[in-house]
Amino acid sequence: MKNNDPLHLWRLGPYLTIEDAAILIAGGDPSEVDEVQDGSYRDSPYIEVKRTTNHPGFAAAKEVLRLAIIHDDIPNDFRTGEYSDVAQAVVTAADLRIWLRSRGHTTGFFFPEEPLVQEDFNDQSHEHFSPELALAVTAWRALAETQKFRRGPKAAVEDWIDANPKEWRGEAALSAAAKERIATLVNWKRGGGAPPTGG
Repeated sequence: MKNNDPLHLWRLGPYLTIEDAAILIAGGDPSEVDEVQDGSYRDSPYIEVKRTTNHPGFAAAKEVLRLAIIHDDIPNDFRTGEYSDVAQAVVTAADLRIWLRSRGHTTGFFFPEEPLVQEDFNDQSHEHFSPELALAVTAWRALAETQKFRRGPKAAVEDWIDANPKEWRGEAALSAAAKERIATLVNWKRGGGAPPTGG
């Protein structure tokens, strides 16, 4: 995080309203305001109001967030009854990143660019490159922020591998045995079976 990033302070807190989250997803700054006339008369004074619809993409981002919250695709406090209006719901940045990643959106505010560092294990030109190791680490990182899994971590790893076939960089197609080895390696809960709470 750089202090010259105008949005860096928005990264400090873990919680966001869906309005602010939608602005950030759309590439805007929730701090920006517009001057509008406070009344219908020609000499009505101008006041500052928070910029929302003037952010290109804001309306679409807010609507998909609203529907995701209604359908419990994003954990939120709306279902607890704390807020009767979904527009006032609060979500966490971590949950938003998980949801955005699941929708194939991995750029913008919630995915700040980091210096590109080539890790030896991930370097396909390295003489010791192992496609199974590279896929295992990639899968682990993709699921690291997820808190609960309906069928347990191992099944979640298998589902992720199935949903991301381009991440496999082996010379031959990924075999069922290799997939089993990777899922077993990544699985951090070896007790077996899906936990009753889904986590």
